Amino acid sequence: MTFSLSETNIIVTDLHAARQFYVETLGFEEVEEDSGALRLKKDNQYFLLLPVATKATDVNTMQAYSTSAQISFDLQVANIHEAHAFLKNNGYRTQPNALQPDSQYFAVLDPDGNALEIVQA
Repeated sequence: MTFSLSETNIIVTDLHAARQFYVETLGFEEVEEDSGALRLKKDNQYFLLLPVATKATDVNTMQAYSTSAQISFDLQVANIHEAHAFLKNNGYRTQPNALQPDSQYFAVLDPDGNALEIVQA
């Protein structure tokens, strides 16, 4: 049996806030609306924002990134420190102690508390 990657579903509570984060802030391409969901594309990968969650992750009680079971994907950047400052300046939350001086990655939270790993290319 062979499995092929199709698209990644991102479960959200607020489609407008998720669109702002993924399209306006991170530069994902808006492909189409599909039955109340929003299909996006980034680097030939497809993502579907599904506004079906009834509550967001409580980021105040959340464990540090990668200490509990979760799914995440990486986004590569040329300059990790510029990316960190950009996301913080745009009001997005990063994990506590997210970026050490010699670090090559950090995690940022989308509006629903889903973690994305930002990695130095």
